Amino acid sequence: MQTAKAKINYTCSTVAVANYIIKRFKKAGAKLSKTKLNHVLVYAHLKHLLLTSRPLVVEALSLMHFGLVFESIAKIFENLPYDEDIGPRNYTQTEHDLGIKLRERVLEKEIKDEETLSSIKSLLDECVSIFLDKSDSESARILLDKKGLWYYLAFIETPGNHLINDFTEIDYKDILKLKDRFNM
Repeated sequence: MQTAKAKINYTCSTVAVANYIIKRFKKAGAKLSKTKLNHVLVYAHLKHLLLTSRPLVVEALSLMHFGLVFESIAKIFENLPYDEDIGPRNYTQTEHDLGIKLRERVLEKEIKDEETLSSIKSLLDECVSIFLDKSDSESARILLDKKGLWYYLAFIETPGNHLINDFTEIDYKDILKLKDRFNM
């Protein structure tokens, strides 16, 4: 997972960003499934990448037949139904099942520079606001748009009727090379 893939040029861990997003949804009293969490994470990562030319998280995006995902989040919440709310009970059960303390991964511990932390939180708040009132299928449409990165990779870069090899990693440098070919 993330520690094995550590690279020099990243901002923070996927779990720290996920925790921030989960807290923002809970603060707003909104439902957040693992599906929508992944959509917000992917959107925020791509937005940050396009704005700064640096990845938001250490983990590479993975291309799946149904969209883009972060493998760690898929694995962490793999036992949770795709549309079930990541509530306190489910989160605690996941921590217990995995034997790890997910809640200890927070942006404030990972990003020491106050200006960078503020900028990241602002970007994440903007992304949360886009997805806050969306259903899982509405949030998926944002990322699966015909002008988006997933569509470009799945149908233009490798055209034809095909199956994508699940968990195919996409290096952020390759995404940057394609930034003029897809929209956010």
